[in-house]
Amino acid sequence: MNIKKSALLLSFTAAMSLLNNHAFAIDMSTSQIIKTTGKVSVKKTNAADFKKLNSNLKLAGSLKNLNGGDKVRTFNNSTADLALKDTCILMVKEQSIFEVPQVLTQKDLKTLLAQQGSILFKVAKGSNFQVQTADVICGVKGTMFSVTIVDPLNTILETPGLQLGYANAGGTLVEVYEGEVEVTHRKSNQKKLLKAGEKLFAKLELKKDEWVSAAFDPKSTLRSKYNDVVSSYISAKDIKAISDVYDKIGNSNEYTSKIYYDNEVLRKINDMDTSKYLSGNKYGITKSDLTNVTTVFSKGEKYKANFSRFTPLDNEKSFYNNSFGEVYLGNSTFAACKASQNSNKLLVEPSSNGLIFTEGTGLVKIDTFNDKLSVINEFLANVYSNGDEIITVVRNNNNNLSWREPGVLEVQNVPNGDNAYIYNTNTCKGYWKKVSSEEISDELTSYSFTSLNSLKQEKERVEAQNKAKKNEAKKSITNKVKNNENVKKGLGKLKGKFKFK
Repeated sequence: MNIKKSALLLSFTAAMSLLNNHAFAIDMSTSQIIKTTGKVSVKKTNAADFKKLNSNLKLAGSLKNLNGGDKVRTFNNSTADLALKDTCILMVKEQSIFEVPQVLTQKDLKTLLAQQGSILFKVAKGSNFQVQTADVICGVKGTMFSVTIVDPLNTILETPGLQLGYANAGGTLVEVYEGEVEVTHRKSNQKKLLKAGEKLFAKLELKKDEWVSAAFDPKSTLRSKYNDVVSSYISAKDIKAISDVYDKIGNSNEYTSKIYYDNEVLRKINDMDTSKYLSGNKYGITKSDLTNVTTVFSKGEKYKANFSRFTPLDNEKSFYNNSFGEVYLGNSTFAACKASQNSNKLLVEPSSNGLIFTEGTGLVKIDTFNDKLSVINEFLANVYSNGDEIITVVRNNNNNLSWREPGVLEVQNVPNGDNAYIYNTNTCKGYWKKVSSEEISDELTSYSFTSLNSLKQEKERVEAQNKAKKNEAKKSITNKVKNNENVKKGLGKLKGKFKFK
């Protein structure tokens, strides 16, 4: 049984391979896929599954022609570009699914939903529609703008009809290059009209002083993110002009592959400074003594696991039912997978933060480790089929798992304990049900990652070396303190800090 991801994820695509060596006209009177790179599949509205699109669109047949409700899926290192009927050109980046709106006319276009990524729209004059994220609703009237979204769900596993992961803050950045966009905050209903050269960042939980727009240079920003050819989109007003510019983009060798995320969206959280164990020369100890102890007891001298020796999964991988296989997902996270006994083979695809079950069923354990190799998060799931139902059993003992249905912006909490999400492939509906602990097998709970053995051995060596250094430093500095009559009052405090005996 093929299991396909059915999430609605959008982001901006950069480089696109040429279908022909000469310019071609884009037919904007129909909705269709106009370019692809890599692996792309299409699910027609009434079809039960996705079907792979031929990379030569001349041989793709009806799959490249899109109707309302059809879905286009891009896999790792893949892109797809769409022309929406009489309306706009939309470019879809890797690991995405775009659902074609049911209504596609210049007068009225059904709301588009975007969960994550960066989307660039060039909309024909007279078109009127909305782009909705978890944070804001953008009302559009014939313009050029981009929406950059950090998904409020950090997805760790995707199975049919279900996305599982950990909730995070998320956020949306809107940048207007030409025309006007009315932005409405979904939760507070605050509104702001953005004109060309204005941008706005919003989170779902919005403070009043955060609802502030800022100025930017549209043309230079487009050039820095993409190139001069894309920046000429600003002057394109009608369908023919948009098509002409796209022809130039398609034949531009300078149009390089590049995913852009604004600093306002992906803010880095700096680590707290925990290295200051001593300050000043309070106890009459020499500077070299202080340097010695500070170095030994500082954060930098503690064991820090080096995960860079592992190569993250970047393509499809098969697992079988005879034993677990392991992959590294990046970000200090490992996954162990095994096909179900009645499945023979489990095929997975990497997502940005986890795995997608694309064919077959099976067991999966995903652990994230800290620098000391202690487990930060552990994810256990048993996925199996029963007739037309796909059943995903998860353990949520820490009550930290979240979920959503594909295409739905709101994130919900997974019920605590052992629960199963039962998804019917005919009705495309699912629900949660409490299950017994036996649904999560001992194979999952007891499995230990073999990939960590070398790291654990290295950790033992480093810790033994550090212990010897600490003992030497404690002995040296204790003798200094005992011989200094001026620091006897502070000896107790120093003992407590460094655990002297």
